[in-house]
Amino acid sequence: MRRIFGLVIMLLAVSVLSFGQFNIAHNVSNSPGIRSSWTQVAFGPDGILHIVWDEDQGAIGSAIYYASWDGTTLSTPVAISDSGEENCYFPFIAVNNKGMMAVIWAQKRTHNIAVFDPDTKTWLEPEEVAGSAYGGGEERRPKVALDEDGNIYAFFFSSVVFSSFARCKINGVWEAIFQLGPPGRPAKEGGICVAPNGWAWAVYTIKEDDGDYKPAYRKRTKDTSWTEHRLLGGVGSQGKAFINAGLDSIPYVSLQALAGSEGSNEIYIVKVDEVTNPRMLAASVSAYHYPRVATDNEGYLWVASQHGQGDQGLGIRYFDNTTGVWVNHGYLPNSSGWPKLPGISADAYGNVAMSFESITDGYGEAYFCTRYPVEPKRFYAPSNTKATVSVTGVMSTAPQIKYGLSWEKNPDNNDAYIRGYKIYKKLGGGDWEFLTEVTKDTLSYEMTFTTALTQKIQFAIATVSVAGFEGDKKVF
Repeated sequence: MRRIFGLVIMLLAVSVLSFGQFNIAHNVSNSPGIRSSWTQVAFGPDGILHIVWDEDQGAIGSAIYYASWDGTTLSTPVAISDSGEENCYFPFIAVNNKGMMAVIWAQKRTHNIAVFDPDTKTWLEPEEVAGSAYGGGEERRPKVALDEDGNIYAFFFSSVVFSSFARCKINGVWEAIFQLGPPGRPAKEGGICVAPNGWAWAVYTIKEDDGDYKPAYRKRTKDTSWTEHRLLGGVGSQGKAFINAGLDSIPYVSLQALAGSEGSNEIYIVKVDEVTNPRMLAASVSAYHYPRVATDNEGYLWVASQHGQGDQGLGIRYFDNTTGVWVNHGYLPNSSGWPKLPGISADAYGNVAMSFESITDGYGEAYFCTRYPVEPKRFYAPSNTKATVSVTGVMSTAPQIKYGLSWEKNPDNNDAYIRGYKIYKKLGGGDWEFLTEVTKDTLSYEMTFTTALTQKIQFAIATVSVAGFEGDKKVF
């Protein structure tokens, strides 16, 4: 009996360590007694969680609100939409590895976007992504993604044209709206993401001759156009496609697959390897809707999905395959009141966040849960930085000036979170110029100049996280 009791305690401890935070639901609603809905989340590269939702403003419509959570304090919620007397809803948020954020939403019959500038720490004025010719309908749930250079990749669906579209802002210029589905084929809701290697992926579903909807995708980089339309296959009708990519740059697609009568669905996850595109069954037949997928730092998959018929749903269920098989962990707390459209995000350090709307005391309110407590990550510059200079050759005609840089790992950094170091140089009073990035176990770097330097030269180094986030520079 004592051995069994000890085993139970041990299993409970493992459960708490792995999933304890998923039994805590944080309410981020801005105003008590006011409807808040369509909650979405995205981790920043420093481990801080960013949340958006729409909130009823009474006679003047609804507005899009944003707040961040550092594990202790929720920032003061701010309205980032210019709603006026228009309804703004279905927000979606993305963050890149430099802390730039973009939020897209549906506004009356248009799709709008707002960008957060990490340098000025301000939200810029909203821009229109697509006008009224592409608006309308309750199926609009736009998505947005960012690459590390700040280029924007937007996805939206139009029930007016009944197709899915992408529009990208590359090097500060909006490209023309691009129809993702082939001409003459209805295309439904999907998603968009940017992988760490710079590839942007868009997924959507198109109607086949037999009436079934099948998932398809395109991809591009900032320097290329969208590739040809490619099918992902599968049996039967599939919808509500969503896409995410992990640190290995492999995208995964979650699908709601019809398995009989309406409301009897399976959840499939497709690995987009572009060879066989293998799929796995994450959840067997039940009333699942709007599944969302994310990949954690170890390559395991997490899924959140509405469960239950229609608006009168039972809650948000979540699943993972961290044990090698798919496990249903039940409902997220406080999600039982008419749950809506889960959000999901995973960071580079092991955390996973899920968000949802649920009715509390008669009003929809915005919630999120996390796998582990949210904790801001800091990346300190290396310790004991040193620089040496040696000169060979004739100074007046053919000097060779060698600079040797060395440093030690900073003991205040978590080595598991470090990717490497970036080295910069500066001439005179100019700007810092990127030289190279080295691995985290490289602790020295040499360079030789064969022309005379007429200006003062300086070197600096910054620690880079596995998410590509840079800490402060330290001058040698």
